[in-house]
Amino acid sequence: MTLARLGERLRFGWRTASLLAVALALAVALVLVLLEVRALSADEEDRDAALAAARSQARAFTTIDYREVDDSLDRVLAGATGEFAEQFEESRDDIAIGARQNQSVSRGDIVSAGVVSLTDDRAQVIVVVDGEVSNISTEEPQPRFYRLQLELVRESDRWLTSQLEFVG
Repeated sequence: MTLARLGERLRFGWRTASLLAVALALAVALVLVLLEVRALSADEEDRDAALAAARSQARAFTTIDYREVDDSLDRVLAGATGEFAEQFEESRDDIAIGARQNQSVSRGDIVSAGVVSLTDDRAQVIVVVDGEVSNISTEEPQPRFYRLQLELVRESDRWLTSQLEFVG
């Protein structure tokens, strides 16, 4: 083999190696970008799921009808867990008795909701609810304006409310 031929092979080898290195770097970069897009998509799905759960819970919490009070309270408990579920369950009989005695009907409409914080298994959401309340002592439904802060936890594939409080 001549020296010229060996030189050509080495140049070809370096070019090929350089091209392979560039191709490998591009492939790695593409995989990293795809992983980041997937993570962002998962975060967006979590955010949407937490928002939907908070909106549903806020609606259930502010919509209670004495004519179907057990169903109304069941809807609240279906989206509850932990401390909130325990407290609500303890108050359930009193809420039902009061609603029936006063013939109370409350209806909440979600105005807006926003995620304050979100991790893999916890979310804090603020929900703005405008509602109406009527009972035996009102001639017409009375407007109500609620600002609720919900603490949610992920249990399996569901976001459930572990705390609910009124905020200013």
